[in-house]
Amino acid sequence: MKEYNFSNCDKKLQNGRLVFYEDIIAKEEIKFDKTTILNGQLKSRFEVTANYSLIILGDINVKNLIIKKDLICFGKLECNRLTVNGNLTVLSDIKILDSVYVGENAIINSGYISSLRIKKDLTVLDMLEIEKENNVLGKIVNEDNLYGEGCKFLKKNDLNKNEENKDLNINKVRDDLNKDSNYMLDKVQRNMNLEEFVEDLESYKYVKNKELLTYI
Repeated sequence: MKEYNFSNCDKKLQNGRLVFYEDIIAKEEIKFDKTTILNGQLKSRFEVTANYSLIILGDINVKNLIIKKDLICFGKLECNRLTVNGNLTVLSDIKILDSVYVGENAIINSGYISSLRIKKDLTVLDMLEIEKENNVLGKIVNEDNLYGEGCKFLKKNDLNKNEENKDLNINKVRDDLNKDSNYMLDKVQRNMNLEEFVEDLESYKYVKNKELLTYI
């Protein structure tokens, strides 16, 4: 197993987060010891574990992925099994061949998942296929954009009937999310000011749209 920690990172931020500038392509199991920002792709034919949160600006393609806290992926995410004990945010396509477990809330743009279990809320930004099982214990935002056999017995929630959510425009939410996330990604890649990027993530919860903040 290869460990990524303060001894081999490219930069250590004042808040303790680790930064790696290059792609990580491994031929063995990987473990991230601290909250990590990777300005590249993460690839491995083996299992990857993060003891804290993981922020990936590129694509993820691994066998299995276990995140003890939050996962934010700006690129495509592909693996067999995905376990995220905190919040999951995937701003591009997702492809999970086996199962997904999320301990908090999930925001997923589009893609395919075999079996899905989320302890709180799911926000779908585009189209998401669930093949076998869709078990979301909280609310589903943009529920009509879920399809597949796993959604056959899905019970309609009362989101649209909820008075405080009556003005929610999912298309506007998706546009604002993409605009703000692309802005931050461009800023990082141009200036590599990762401290400012992390501050943006923490302060605005990835976007400045007030409607979406209630679901993150």
